[in-house]
Amino acid sequence: MSNINNLKEVYEKINEDYNIGKLEKDEHSKDSCEIVQIVIIELAKLKSWEKDDLQMLYLFTVGTWKHSIVSKTELIKGSKIPDLGKRRIIDFLNKLNEKHDHVGMFGTGTFTIDVSNKIANEILTSFTDILKMEDYRKIFDRVESVFKKGCKGFGAGMASQILYCIKPEIFPVCNSQGRNHYKRLGVNLTAYPDRLENYIENVKRIMKFRDDHFDFKDYRILDLLDFEGYIQKVQKPLVPKKPDSEIKYYWITANPSIWSVSTIKNGGEVTYTAVNKKGRKRRLQSAFKEAKPNDRVVFYESAPVKKIIGVGTVTKGFHKGKAEGYPEDVGLICFKYDEDVEELTWNDLKEIPALKDSEPIKNGAQGSLFHLTKEEFDIIASPVEEIYHEQRYSDYKLSVDKLGLTFKVQDLYFEDHEIIENQITNVLQNNKHIILIGPPGTGKSKLAQEICKFYVDDNFIMSTARSDWTTFDTIGGLLPDQDGCLSFVPGIFLKCTQNELEKPINRWLIIDEINRTDIDKSFGSLFSALTGDTSTLSFSKLGKLIKLIGNPSTADSVKAHKFFINKDWRIIATMNTYDKASLYEMSYAFMRRFAFIPVDIPNKINIELIKNYLKKWGFEEEVGVEEITNVWKVINEFRKIGPAIVYDMYKYINSGGDIASAIILYVLPQFEGLEEEHQINFIKEIIKDIGSDNHERIISFASEYFDINKRKFSG
Repeated sequence: MSNINNLKEVYEKINEDYNIGKLEKDEHSKDSCEIVQIVIIELAKLKSWEKDDLQMLYLFTVGTWKHSIVSKTELIKGSKIPDLGKRRIIDFLNKLNEKHDHVGMFGTGTFTIDVSNKIANEILTSFTDILKMEDYRKIFDRVESVFKKGCKGFGAGMASQILYCIKPEIFPVCNSQGRNHYKRLGVNLTAYPDRLENYIENVKRIMKFRDDHFDFKDYRILDLLDFEGYIQKVQKPLVPKKPDSEIKYYWITANPSIWSVSTIKNGGEVTYTAVNKKGRKRRLQSAFKEAKPNDRVVFYESAPVKKIIGVGTVTKGFHKGKAEGYPEDVGLICFKYDEDVEELTWNDLKEIPALKDSEPIKNGAQGSLFHLTKEEFDIIASPVEEIYHEQRYSDYKLSVDKLGLTFKVQDLYFEDHEIIENQITNVLQNNKHIILIGPPGTGKSKLAQEICKFYVDDNFIMSTARSDWTTFDTIGGLLPDQDGCLSFVPGIFLKCTQNELEKPINRWLIIDEINRTDIDKSFGSLFSALTGDTSTLSFSKLGKLIKLIGNPSTADSVKAHKFFINKDWRIIATMNTYDKASLYEMSYAFMRRFAFIPVDIPNKINIELIKNYLKKWGFEEEVGVEEITNVWKVINEFRKIGPAIVYDMYKYINSGGDIASAIILYVLPQFEGLEEEHQINFIKEIIKDIGSDNHERIISFASEYFDINKRKFSG
């Protein structure tokens, strides 16, 4: 984005286009909201709800390019919604399918909501409660009463997609794309905006931003806004911010008997003359003549106060003008007050070694305006504890003591668990990062979480790689702050190494489906840091170029512009073997930093194996075990798929579902992309193990889903 100091003209141009009808919510978006509203209206007729109901509602917000019409229809048919409601939803869904190229507005990185039935019921109760509510304050209170508890399996992104469709003028979309969009627009979101408990606070901030700047209410207009395009439309050139390298620093002495700094704390300015009323030049004339707009100043009040009061900015450099008490034009400089700082006394200042050679200390602050170096200014403007103790990397205990322990699988079942445990232990102890590689559904993502929880408890971040990742997402980049000025915002990698207080941390990182992204393009400077080198970025913080320090020394000073990669920091990534061809897109430089640990399906699929899984998953009954065993065997003759699909099928059957529906809901979509011949042969094999009365259902679904003529399944 361009370096923008004032976005007002951009906002005005957007409003101008809206008011002449150039910006409006499209028909597709309206219809996509309406289908979600119909689903929740029908759900509201039930007495209680479960996780599957919440997941179904969420999947209706997802576009049919990700979750098809057929899949949505099957969800409705398998739901507890009364038959009349089912027909209403399916009829409207089919109507929209004929009207639009696709139904639903959002893509998704996940299709699964992992919450308890109790939490799902609380969430859906709040959603149904707000259907007839109009006062946004009461709506916020109702939703926040549930959201403030937080929920790991249901984040702000998922919730916001549903809530936007229910109340599009009250709830903005805050999925990953939405959050980045609002940040680019200039909205200051909370820390951890992806967390459910922070969603309502961010809604309030986005609503205030919208109401302060725009004439429209529907957030979809903001979602679809080409903000960069509007910046380019604004004809008047925006004044660039003065580069940090050109800023100079000064000390102003205020005599309380003449004026007090407190008089300009609320937005006022003060003007200094270069000569006194007797016409004599003030001391250090060079400081008066060199000061320029945007230069920084510290305000000091002389006796009897004798303290640093705050910091400010030069608003107008040396110029000739009228001043009270002066008969002729004199040289002037103007300053404004910005903020308070720790009130350092004169005695405090004299005791700081780094200030002993500064102009104001050497001159006893006898004068009006003094030069300061950047370092001297930063010291005076810093909190007291940072002045007297420059923090070192050794002050932070970031090593992972548990790395000396042997990893043990807790909540997952693996046929060869001891081999996997030993591989993970040895790799981590030998300072390598991990990629867990295997077929879909083998438990790679859950294993990655178990590894992190075993070694660092909850001190980790999990993120799913995307094809559009760049170093902006991983390392960081510039975004406008509340004042419209660009500042550096760290990406997911750097968020693992420095907290919001700009102090070192050691938070592990899980990257799910790592080969979705262009590794070399998105990892950038992290390559060097992972091998112990120091990389310097082209971005700066507080006037210093940002550094990624890959082999930090205990003596390294802790600064905001330094991001330390601890020797015990680890990346745990996952990769599906469906995408193993992408390995060739990974450079040797990348692969040699990781160890690839296979997480495969079991060698022998039998009833005993399935029973072991069921025991690990906490199922007491063993309904349909033989059927599911046979189905899983057939599946893996055509495409390797792990036990997660067994879990989904068994859970469905155990709650009263039939095997044919389980195959349609969970198995067949996994065969998307397979050659037609293999799809046909798989269907022929799979129906051998189920009753003949279900053959037609499976063949009909497969024919429509894979676009294969029904006759090809006969014979």
